[in-house]
Amino acid sequence: MAGKLDSALAGYYVNNVYLTGSSSVVLRMHRSDRPELSLVISPRLGAWLSRSEFPRAPLDPFLSALRGRLIRAKFVAVKSFEGERILRLEFSLGEERLAVVGEFFGAGNVLLLDSDGVIVACLNRIEAKARILRPGLTYTLPASKALPLSKVDTAHLSTILASNQPVEKLLGRGLAAPRRVIEETLRRSGIEKGRDGSSLGQAEVLRLADTLKAIQVESTSSTRLYVYYADDEPCEVSVIPLTLGTEYKLKEHDDLLQVLDELFTPLILQGSLDEMTKKPADDLRKMESSISSKKAEAALLYERAAKLRAIAQGLMTGKVDSSSAAAALRAVDPSYGMDEGTGVWQVGEHGFKVESTYSLASKVFSEAKRLNASLAKLEEAIAKLEARRNALAERLTTTTREGTAARPKRERKWFEKFRWFCTSEGILALGGRDAGSNSLLIRRHLEPTDWVFQAEVAGSPFFLLKGGKSAGEQSRAE
Repeated sequence: MAGKLDSALAGYYVNNVYLTGSSSVVLRMHRSDRPELSLVISPRLGAWLSRSEFPRAPLDPFLSALRGRLIRAKFVAVKSFEGERILRLEFSLGEERLAVVGEFFGAGNVLLLDSDGVIVACLNRIEAKARILRPGLTYTLPASKALPLSKVDTAHLSTILASNQPVEKLLGRGLAAPRRVIEETLRRSGIEKGRDGSSLGQAEVLRLADTLKAIQVESTSSTRLYVYYADDEPCEVSVIPLTLGTEYKLKEHDDLLQVLDELFTPLILQGSLDEMTKKPADDLRKMESSISSKKAEAALLYERAAKLRAIAQGLMTGKVDSSSAAAALRAVDPSYGMDEGTGVWQVGEHGFKVESTYSLASKVFSEAKRLNASLAKLEEAIAKLEARRNALAERLTTTTREGTAARPKRERKWFEKFRWFCTSEGILALGGRDAGSNSLLIRRHLEPTDWVFQAEVAGSPFFLLKGGKSAGEQSRAE
């Protein structure tokens, strides 16, 4: 993979840097005679090239540091470390050498190093006994007791397996190899998982050693990628064929970078989408809860107002006397009713005395009207909340729909690699961005009918006015 990236990025410069989601770094790579590329570095997944558009996270100090040091830096090389899930991408900017290190294990990390290997910025600071990573300190690889596959021999294997623990656990702990490689080694060697390491005979240990060496050679020389699917979902990706069960469907790919883009970019987009929609989704749930609560409150107000109107109507018609009214009011609300000692009625906010059932009915009607007014205000608030809820739900649906699909970048026209504009007469004018694009512009795109412009200033760009010999004075002036 390092070799593929090294070849694909040769001659490219960093044109822009941004974050997508909270942890993935995207380097926009530019080369005047090639399509622009996005180098994605995800601590969770790895590094690959993409031509898709990614949602951009807000600027933060880590991103500011990357932009301040990497913009216009030229790609130099990619390095990997045997037995480590670490990739080092090297760049040059004038006399300075810079490196971006991607660590793809645990929580993962992305670090920017200066010429001396000192950490300039890092995505995740680490403060542990075994290792400290923070700006200002020299970057160090993680300490590992695991043995790289290229150094495996029977003596080392015998030492690793000298225990009564399961063989796959011992190999996973003692060898710098992923789980899928350990399991494939056991399958190819005809050794069952779960066997005690100490139960293996010398012939089986020798067979394991030979298989590990063969897999190491096979993986380093592989030019293909093997993707295994279960229920149409990718579940294993490997540079060597795996002997999995018949329930897995295999697809082989020759273009490693393209298939990684197809597999990993949707995951990055989904992760960014989840982060972008988390707060709106939480807000939507809160709104739904508030609407539900207010509707329950409105239903209660409506029921109480209706009961009060019925009691008042009964008082007016004589079907309900004062004593019955007091009991009925307490049934509507325990705070309603009459104090037997003082004869003071309580219906609403203030106490009062009445001289007749008609005056009591009037007070009860007034309380029903007050509740109806509160109900109207509550229903208006519910309507506003529902409108906000519907608008938020629609935005969330749109964001989800658009965010789950990778959006390929528009293919740029050949002249967009240069600085360009169209004159008011519709004639194309284009100029170089640097010495390389100046040379390319004249060497490849100058035609006999063009006009060439250049200021008598060192380092000034060439500009071509395409078809300038037949252009009007306005275009030449512009």
